[in-house]
Amino acid sequence: MPTAQSHRVKDVQDFQKKLNSEFKDEKESPLTEEDRNSFTSLDFFPIDTSFIVIAKIELVKDPVSFKMKTTTDRLPVYRTYAKASFELKGKNMC
Repeated sequence: MPTAQSHRVKDVQDFQKKLNSEFKDEKESPLTEEDRNSFTSLDFFPIDTSFIVIAKIELVKDPVSFKMKTTTDRLPVYRTYAKASFELKGKNMC
């Protein structure tokens, strides 16, 4: 009988297959025709179910805009839309 964990692994595998299909599809792919012709698959890290979490999402009321540093001189402006709280490997992450 399939477990919740095996369902999660299948969900991740299905998502990876969908991404690969999109990269092969000439209408959806960001790749050039030449790159698409030689494309076989994206590289994915091995699936580690210890990083699959159930999170509580809390929308931020009246978010404040802030400038985000990047690897260039560009400083795009963002707003915090929501905060996620979850447990990861026994630690509360907020």
